[in-house]
Amino acid sequence: YRQVERSLMLRAEHDSVTGLYNRRAFKRELDAMLAHGLQGALLLCEIDEFHAVNASAGHDCRERALVAFARHVGNLSPGPALTARLGGDDFALIFPDIGPAEADALARGLSRVALHATSDDGVRDPLSVSVGIVLFDGLAGGADNLLADGEIALAQARAKGHGAWHLYSGDGS
Repeated sequence: YRQVERSLMLRAEHDSVTGLYNRRAFKRELDAMLAHGLQGALLLCEIDEFHAVNASAGHDCRERALVAFARHVGNLSPGPALTARLGGDDFALIFPDIGPAEADALARGLSRVALHATSDDGVRDPLSVSVGIVLFDGLAGGADNLLADGEIALAQARAKGHGAWHLYSGDGS
């Protein structure tokens, strides 16, 4: 019974493809971290043109690209304290105690990650990653507010073109 219960809890809180936290679990964990005064950076990442990969290369190729990105994120140094696949091709990363220069360097590295969507027939399509950055302190106002600011930053990054990043300034830009 306990194994089944543990398995159900794992499935309820983790993405089935990457094994990372899902949105609900990420928000719960982030709120707990913020309540303890966490400061640092949120990086929201989106794999550019990802929906076209599913249409052209297929579902298996799509999942391999998601797993490859999750693996890459897991190997970052410094590593994120909290990571989630929020849905589709969107990922959230929390890096404690870093400032603008470190967040910028991480975003630059993530946007240049060498991801490829390789179809079953061996065709490799290069993928880029757009990154929105939000710096925060213990007064961030909760996970929902932080994620909303991250979405604004990510939209600004996407507007710059594939493989771009943008640091949220707090005034909506």
